Amino acid sequence: MIGVLVATFVLAAGATAGKKTVQATLSGRCVETDTLDQNGALKSASIVCTGSGKCACAGSTGLAYAVTAIEPGTGAPGKERGTLTLTGPTGTLSFQLIGKHSAIGGGAGTWKIVKTVGYKGVQLIRTGTYRTTTQMLKQIPQSMITTVKIATNLTCWQC
Repeated sequence: MIGVLVATFVLAAGATAGKKTVQATLSGRCVETDTLDQNGALKSASIVCTGSGKCACAGSTGLAYAVTAIEPGTGAPGKERGTLTLTGPTGTLSFQLIGKHSAIGGGAGTWKIVKTVGYKGVQLIRTGTYRTTTQMLKQIPQSMITTVKIATNLTCWQC
């Protein structure tokens, strides 16, 4: 399935001083590749989503998101892995995301900062947790293409 996403991210426990929430809106694309067994039953699904947009994060203006999720065909939770990158006049922060992905599109796991450019003299928390939920907005008739809204919570990296 090729999905187009309109992702709304709520990055909770935010990166701006004294605030607990940062909001950003991303738009992008998801591509799903299904693997079938010899009987034609779903063995697994690989979902790759990328998105970009603006972020109201402290010292950041751009946000880039890329996650790959592998779900088993049984409907059990799968694994997801990806990156979230913030860029702006203060510098660049790259987060590695590792977690579980549900068959209904939600994800939860941990993040860690894997690359820092700039942010001189800024106290950063290096690890935290995230959670996402996905709401399908529209499915294109006679296709597996959907637009979705994704809300996520990401614990503070600059408190």
